[in-house]
This record gives sequence, C-alpha cells and structure tokens, in this order.
Amino acid sequence: MLYHSLINSRVRYGIIAWGRAASRHLQPISVVLNRAMRCFNTYEPVTRAVNSIYKTHKILQLKDIYNLEVSKFMYKYSNSHLPATFTNYFKLITGVHPYNTRQTKTRQFVLPKARSNSGAKMLKHSAIEIWSNIPLEIKYKSCLTLFTSEYKRNVLLRY
Repeated sequence: MLYHSLINSRVRYGIIAWGRAASRHLQPISVVLNRAMRCFNTYEPVTRAVNSIYKTHKILQLKDIYNLEVSKFMYKYSNSHLPATFTNYFKLITGVHPYNTRQTKTRQFVLPKARSNSGAKMLKHSAIEIWSNIPLEIKYKSCLTLFTSEYKRNVLLRY
C-alpha cells in the first residue's frame, strides 16, 4: 500500500526517540496521519470514523506505532539481540532480590522511580511500562516477526 512506503516509513523513523514528546507536538502528526488515511481510503464515505479505517487496513495509529517499536526494542533486549551497549540498560527483578515471586517467573524488569513527568517519558521508564502490559503469550514468541504480528493483531482488536 502507498501509505506504508510514503508515510509509515517516515513516521517510524526514530519514533523511539521522539514518540513520547508532549501531546501538543504529537497532535499535528496524528492529524496529518488521519488525513492521509482518509485520502488513501477513497472507496468509502468521508464520514466514516478514522479508527475503523485504520482497523480495515490493519494500520496502527501513532501512539500504537510508538508502543510497537518500543515493544520490539524490549523483545530484542530480553532476547539479547541488541548491541552490547544496552547490556545493563534495564534490570531484571531477579537481580534485585532472590525471592520467587510471580514477576520473577515472567522475566519482569524493575521500574525505575521517575521524579518528574520528563523522567516518566524516558525510554528507561516507559519501555518497562509498555513491556509489562504485553500478554505473556506474545512476549514469549520464538522470533521477532511472530512477536510483531501477534502484537499488531492484539492492538488492532482494541480499535
């Protein structure tokens, strides 16, 4: 589809860095994406809700594109597919205490304390929040392609 080559590739570029910006900065991007979806969707009425257009074409909205890219980053991290620079970027709960809890069995990460809104928007904090909301059956997929397709399918069900 034309949308993927012209728009989606540019939106996804570096979204991990800028995807948690203030909503006043992200809103114009969302508006442009919604207009593009309406332009590419010429065979249906203009009055149709944008969410249903996204769902019909199986395309994620801006906040969900960000969550997908961060989730892919966390999948790669938890499976040791990232460069050595990121080796100790996140801390597993098993590294904090030796107790056998539900979170140690599911390979959960320690959520660092955020002292401000900007601290909560940092990747180190937001990535763990996003990762902890993913169902276990998706987290334990055998490859990144399966993880991505299952994650997308799960998100599109909520539209």
